[in-house]
Amino acid sequence: MLDQAKKYSAGFEKVIYHTNSTELAEHYKKVFTDAGVSNFEFVITPVNKL
Repeated sequence: MLDQAKKYSAGFEKVIYHTNSTELAEHYKKVFTDAGVSNFEFVITPVNKL
């Protein structure tokens, strides 16, 4: 996922990741930031049960 983030970061002004996992977003926010990727945003989408 980090390799993808680096490629997208180089090709786009801002990269938006959608997830329903706060834990995943927090983990990758740190991974991306530590790797120097800064133009991203995580959007937490709640799970809707049918």
